[in-house]
Amino acid sequence: GTDGIEYRMYNPSKQLWDHDPTGEFVRRYVPELAACPLQHLAEPWMMPLKEQLACGVVIGDTYPRPIVNHTEAMRQARVRLAPLECRASLRLR
Repeated sequence: GTDGIEYRMYNPSKQLWDHDPTGEFVRRYVPELAACPLQHLAEPWMMPLKEQLACGVVIGDTYPRPIVNHTEAMRQARVRLAPLECRASLRLR
């Protein structure tokens, strides 16, 4: 996501580690991920299939596949936003 300050973009995976480092919030409100190992909680689709089967969090079966590649989406957004002037910069004129 973005906010109004110079097109700052947030990485959803990093936000989990910054604001829910133990996974308590995610496990409570996304019960499908309750058994997911902590090291894969932010990006369960990166978990090896053997681990998915062991914990019961199987991407594309018990938990959906990602619909957005955040790395690529942020790259595209930066390319599109680069030519624009931020509202904050306009106020400084």
